[in-house]
Amino acid sequence: MKLHLLFSSFVMIGLSLTACGSTGSTPPAPAQAQVVTTISGVLSGASANTLTLKAGKEVLTSAVADAGGHFTLPLPGKDKLGSVLKPLNKGLLGGIGCSGQLSSSDAAAQGYDVINLTTSDSLYLNATASKTLLSRSLNGRVYLYADRPTSVTGTLDCRALTGMPTSVPVNITVSEGWNVLGLSVNGSVGLGGLKISGRLSNSSAPVNDLTTWTDQNAIKAQLSL
Repeated sequence: MKLHLLFSSFVMIGLSLTACGSTGSTPPAPAQAQVVTTISGVLSGASANTLTLKAGKEVLTSAVADAGGHFTLPLPGKDKLGSVLKPLNKGLLGGIGCSGQLSSSDAAAQGYDVINLTTSDSLYLNATASKTLLSRSLNGRVYLYADRPTSVTGTLDCRALTGMPTSVPVNITVSEGWNVLGLSVNGSVGLGGLKISGRLSNSSAPVNDLTTWTDQNAIKAQLSL
């Protein structure tokens, strides 16, 4: 009986913390995704690495991180992406194992998303993650090239990222070019165990912020049980 009451107390504390964390000063997503031509960031726990953006074995672009892990990666233009563009209603976030059919307001729209960059021995996500006894969270960015303006909606199954059922609703409005999207994943412990869900939307953060890129295996470890 005491154990049951103790567990219930932990659950209620976790739910209260989650509720408090869900409110705050996070600005609403803009109506249109912001557009960029480069990615600037810093590798967490790594330095002096060559980063590459790959489509299969093809290298689309690359950059060298300095001794502090800082880099600026030029994003490839349409002429370089022609062979890798795919319909925007499928394949989004495939780089982290997500799957699902989406709806695009322009069925002919094609694109390509950057979810991770490669070094000689690791994959890095533009994200940070945290883990406590009663919660999990991830906040990051995805860079999506679109060949025309369109809106994409639907839900992706991203259990490959977290190791458990994870629905990620998608609601983005993009322009031609490289669009900055925000990816968030949050989980909390309740009576039914750990429940995780996420969201992919137009990023509300300033696009010129220096963002952190974290080893993909470290991200998965933070989101797991």
